Amino acid sequence: RVGTGNVEFAALFAPKPLGLTAADDWTVEMETKGFPELQKIYKMYDAQENVMLEAHTHFPHNYNLVCRKALYHWFNKHLELGFKEIPEEQPFPFQAKPVHTVWNDEHPEPESGDAFEKKLVKQWHDDAQQQLDQLLYSSKRGLESYKSVVGGGIDIVIGARLPRNTEIDYEQVHKVDKGHFLEIGGFLNHIKNKTSIPILFLYPKEWNQKTVIWISKSGKAGLYAQDGNLTAGIKTLIDQGYTVMGVDLLMQGEFLVDGNPIPKTRRVANPRQAAGYTFGYNSTLFARRVHDVLTVISFVKHHETNPESISLVSLDATGPIAIAARAQARSIVDHLVATTNGFRFHQVDDLHSPEFLPGGAKYHDLPGMLAVAAPSATYVAGEKELPKVTLRAYAASRQADQLQLGENDTAAALEWLMAQ
Repeated sequence: RVGTGNVEFAALFAPKPLGLTAADDWTVEMETKGFPELQKIYKMYDAQENVMLEAHTHFPHNYNLVCRKALYHWFNKHLELGFKEIPEEQPFPFQAKPVHTVWNDEHPEPESGDAFEKKLVKQWHDDAQQQLDQLLYSSKRGLESYKSVVGGGIDIVIGARLPRNTEIDYEQVHKVDKGHFLEIGGFLNHIKNKTSIPILFLYPKEWNQKTVIWISKSGKAGLYAQDGNLTAGIKTLIDQGYTVMGVDLLMQGEFLVDGNPIPKTRRVANPRQAAGYTFGYNSTLFARRVHDVLTVISFVKHHETNPESISLVSLDATGPIAIAARAQARSIVDHLVATTNGFRFHQVDDLHSPEFLPGGAKYHDLPGMLAVAAPSATYVAGEKELPKVTLRAYAASRQADQLQLGENDTAAALEWLMAQ
């Protein structure tokens, strides 16, 4: 339900008859928030009489007699049952499980329990993976099919695409002359999502028309060393004329009160450890950080200076974030330099981990995110060998040379980048 909710789901039923009840639960404000909007939808179909709300918010969450009577009247009307008066409910004898069960010697109860559920989920997984594996053939047509299906899945998992330039507003806060480059700081505001991202530009006075977006676990502070000077890698880029852009992703840098990285993500106050209670309604921290990167990419893409190329670099634990963002941005990002450190989403065993991403492992995991961006230039570090899925994608594109397995070394990675 991320980005939507039950009211929008209910609206899809229009103009067919829809009866609703409200109680002292999440529907407590339904009379003023939700139902009026549903009425407007039904009015567009000239079917106002086909939507009804029975609100009894003095009762807690329930399906009590008052609500059931409303249901009986609604069904009597729209199913044309013909009752002039709805019959009263009648008492019924309680039946214990042995009496009302449908299972017997001829129809035994099917397997259940934790072990069975794990086995069933694995069967679903294996079936899906087999179908995904069959998508990736050696032809360009096969690659396009793969990118459509797997890319479509990743699109849902991440939950955001590149925002339009009209959805982004830039607010400059400071501008400092550092000699051969300018340091410019401010905020990128995503108007629609109501988010604000602290950013920092290092703009060389002799710009080569190329921009590097540098993602770091330290946020924009990762552009500088502890002594206040540029890090060696950033200095190399600035000296070569690249504009470098740093960013504080959600819960980095300026988002932190004490400056320390968060070990666990925020959660709702519910003792039951089920991901759906939080992440069925909200994007995970990992996804939100990818959204931030996409906002930055869109801003650079549509900037009035019209950069010749956009490169995305991440050489620490944020590498998977950069890879996921590139999977969504595709060819808008001309070059990706990222280390995986061997990370895979299926390794995450804590639903409150900052790396937790529901569905992240399904579509060939991190290698699938690399694969859908083929044949865009990519430097991958942190792997013993290039993932087979990614290799097959680049081979199918007939541009396997655009995929490079490299060292997890800043100098080597930037040497590759500057040679492009």
